[in-house]
Amino acid sequence: MYFDENDYDSDNDNEYIEFTADIIEEFNYDKKIKIVSFYKEKLSKEPEFIGIKNVCSGKILSFIEDTTKHVKLTKKDYKVNFEQYSIFINMYSELNLIGNYHIFNLVTKKIFNKIYA
Repeated sequence: MYFDENDYDSDNDNEYIEFTADIIEEFNYDKKIKIVSFYKEKLSKEPEFIGIKNVCSGKILSFIEDTTKHVKLTKKDYKVNFEQYSIFINMYSELNLIGNYHIFNLVTKKIFNKIYA
């Protein structure tokens, strides 16, 4: 009896890969890093953010995820302009996070402290 290579019973095709929680978490982290890297490149075109290329995307992601509204800005702290605000809005949207002008300024402050300190 001959068996054809392409002759198979699809009902018996029960093989599948089950991902562990750690692997799924790693996939999600990699996805977030790619998103941050994309928007980091956009921000690097802004004169104030010229040094952002020297900050790793993982560090920027931790700034984003760890920033809350409870930190107070001073008058001398940098305020994002409309173009930068748009970049942050889009990045937060893709990361499924909620951000506002105050949070974006806090993240910017942390980035500038890392770049210029």
